[in-house]
Amino acid sequence: MNRRNHLFFSILFIFFFIKIFNILYYIDLWHLIFFSLISCLLPDIDHKKSFLRNNFFFLSWFIFFSHRKITHSLFLLVILFLILFYLNYLNINLNLDIITGTIIGYLSHIIADMFTFRGIYFFWPLNIKVRFPLWFIFYNKVFIYIFCILFFFLLLFF
Repeated sequence: MNRRNHLFFSILFIFFFIKIFNILYYIDLWHLIFFSLISCLLPDIDHKKSFLRNNFFFLSWFIFFSHRKITHSLFLLVILFLILFYLNYLNINLNLDIITGTIIGYLSHIIADMFTFRGIYFFWPLNIKVRFPLWFIFYNKVFIYIFCILFFFLLLFF
């Protein structure tokens, strides 16, 4: 998937979380969207054509892993979660908006890449590739938008 598809899927994922968990009572929507859109691009920092890698090179100088391995794994998602809560524990004053938006954006990227033909190594360092059986829908860009729009209307009306 490209950057535009990940941003689109991240916004859809935000509305899914809002609908399912009813989180707008204690989280600001605009902060949630902002941090989710930034963090949905983080897992691709190990890709040579990544937007973040090319524009913010200081974020990726240490990345030497192959694409869709550690950055698309449950391991790094848990590490990111622990780092954010540890910074909150140290009174760095991370709001719940920042933590929730970052986790939602990162998770939306990982789930979106599970819908691709190549899949991801979700249980890295184990060499087990995970992909959803509907990967052929996301092989075509038109189907991506149709699927996301239908899912969005499903969330609106149910």
